[in-house]
Amino acid sequence: MTIHERTTRAEQVTSAAMVQWWARAKAFKALGNMSLESALEDLCTPLAIADKIKAVAESTATQPGLAGGATEVQAFISQAAQNSVFLKMLADRATYQVPLRCAVYLPNADMTAQVVDQGKPMPVQGFNLDRTKIDSFKIAGGFVLTEELARNISPQGQAFINGQLRAAVAKATDIELFNRLTTSGTSTTTTGGTAAEVLAGVRTAVSAITARATDKPYFAMSVGAAAWLSALEGLPDGCDVFGGVFLNRPAVVTEALTGMRIAAVNGQSVVGHVDRLDITASREGTIEMADNPTNDSVTPTATSQVSLFQTHSAAVKVVTDLAIEAIRDDGLAFVDIELASGS
Repeated sequence: MTIHERTTRAEQVTSAAMVQWWARAKAFKALGNMSLESALEDLCTPLAIADKIKAVAESTATQPGLAGGATEVQAFISQAAQNSVFLKMLADRATYQVPLRCAVYLPNADMTAQVVDQGKPMPVQGFNLDRTKIDSFKIAGGFVLTEELARNISPQGQAFINGQLRAAVAKATDIELFNRLTTSGTSTTTTGGTAAEVLAGVRTAVSAITARATDKPYFAMSVGAAAWLSALEGLPDGCDVFGGVFLNRPAVVTEALTGMRIAAVNGQSVVGHVDRLDITASREGTIEMADNPTNDSVTPTATSQVSLFQTHSAAVKVVTDLAIEAIRDDGLAFVDIELASGS
C-alpha cells in the first residue's frame, strides 16, 4: 500500500467516524449548556475528528446540515450501503444522479447512432422528452441519551449507536425505493426452495429488468432469503450473499424486504440524490418515546411523554434528505421463495 493510499484510507476512516462523534457531542453540548468546542474537549474526542466537527459547525452556521457531497456524508452513506440496495447503487455510481428541485427532461426512448459515410445524413432519433422535477424526502430518526451515558459511553457503544443510525437510514431508504418502483406490472415469480428452482426464478426476474447493454442489475434480498441461500447446496460460484455478491452481481441484504423475497433492481431505472445530512440535539421539551409516534401536529393523539429536562436527558435527531425517482417501469422484479413443508 502506497503512502497516498494509506493517507486516503485514514481520511475515509476519520470521515466515517465523524458522524457518531458529532451526534454524541451535540447531545453533550445540549446537556451541559456549553459550546460545541467544550463538549468535544470534555468527551476527549480524537483531534482529527474534533477538527472536522468544528469545521462542519462553521460551514453550517447559516445553512443546517452537511451537503450530500461532503466527504463525511459520503462515508456515512457508503457504510449504510451495506444494507441498502439504493445507497449501494448510488455509491457504485450505477444509478443516475440529478440535481434536486430542478426541471429535468428525461428521454422516453433510447438515442440512435451509427457510422455515417461522407456526405450522408446522420440519423436523428425522434423521441419525446418527459419533463419532471426531482424532489427530496426526509428520513428522520432519533435517540435519547442521559448525561451519564453521553459522557461514559465506550467506543464499542458509540459504534453501536452509529450502526443503529446507518441501519435505520438503510431500511427506510429501500422501503421508499420499492414503493416507488413497484407498479401494477411489476414481475413477481414464485419458486421452490431448491437451487435449480431459485436460479430459474432469478433468471426470470433478471430478464424482466434487463433490456439494454447499459443496464446494471443488482440483487436485494430479505434476511430470511439470504439465510436460506447462504446454506443452499447446488448454487454456482459467486453466491456469497452475506459477502455482497450473488451470481457475481452486487447483492445487499435489506430489512426493507420481508419473508423469503429476492428483488432484482436495475440501477439505470432510477435517478436519485443524497441532498443533506443534519444532526441536532436538545434537552428542552417532551418527546414521545415510541418508534411509531402518533402525536403529530395535524391530528394529535394523547399519549405518554417524557420530559427531557426532568430526566436530565438529551434527544438527538438525525435527518437525511434523499431523492428517488423512477424513470422506467421495468426496473424491479421480485422472486418469492416458497419452501416445501418440512424444509
